[in-house]
Amino acid sequence: MAIRTIRVVLVDDHPTVRRELSTFLRGFADIDVVGEAADGRGAIELARSLAPDVMVMDVFMPVMNGIDATRAIRSENPEVRIVGMSMYDEAELGESVRLSGATTYVCKAASPELLLEAVRGTQIFPAAG
Repeated sequence: MAIRTIRVVLVDDHPTVRRELSTFLRGFADIDVVGEAADGRGAIELARSLAPDVMVMDVFMPVMNGIDATRAIRSENPEVRIVGMSMYDEAELGESVRLSGATTYVCKAASPELLLEAVRGTQIFPAAG
């Protein structure tokens, strides 16, 4: 029986961050990193052309930030899960990411396991209540 792979696009303006995320995620048989972008506009283009399952999206990038890109991508494809990321671990920022349509928010300083859970869809924002 074949393992269903999760198709992931990485979006971050820092090539080193993208490379490290890619190296980490490619270590899992159920994850396939299918593309990378350096800004929100590139993310929108890749979302259209690659139809990924998940996009790991930096919040602060040039050209178009991750929050605006998330809104645009989710309006066109509500099925794609978006994991917002930033080096800042602030509740207000996490809330802005959630309101833009992201599935969850992960601080870049968090454990790699938390990112893995977010990509696999087992770690999401709690239901608003």
